[in-house]
Amino acid sequence: MATGRIVREQLADHHDLSHFNSGESEIDSWLRNFALRASYRDYSRTYVWHYGDGKVVAFFSLSAFALTADELPKKQARGEQEIIPAFLLGKFALDVALQGKGLSRLLIADAIFEASKASQVAAARYLVVDALTPDLVELYEKFGFKRPFGPAGEKTRLCALIKDLVRK
Repeated sequence: MATGRIVREQLADHHDLSHFNSGESEIDSWLRNFALRASYRDYSRTYVWHYGDGKVVAFFSLSAFALTADELPKKQARGEQEIIPAFLLGKFALDVALQGKGLSRLLIADAIFEASKASQVAAARYLVVDALTPDLVELYEKFGFKRPFGPAGEKTRLCALIKDLVRK
């Protein structure tokens, strides 16, 4: 795997996804088979990292989302409108060669930056994530995400105010 300066850009046809391996086949399959199509159909935007050679080593996807005030804890829901605009950090992964090097925090920070930028164009109040493992729950909580939803099937849904995430 190449080393050097990481380039981040929106996923496009020219990116090489063939060698990406996050260690989670479901995530890798989504990236290879659905991410670009989801972008073309305006379901989500996927941002990739590479070393200038187009070979993807990390990615995250963002999409529009909505929460209802009923989904939030009573204290947090006080004063909120019934439907609350948000973004969903839907998919997120690093290639196994980059895992364990502290880059997950940078990738999440990159996603927060992009969500914050997008919220200036199309207002969104929250960033929502679905953590697939307890380690990811812990990582997201370090950024300030909270678990108002409890378990959502096999994952744990967390959220945070975008403006609070940007301040950290």
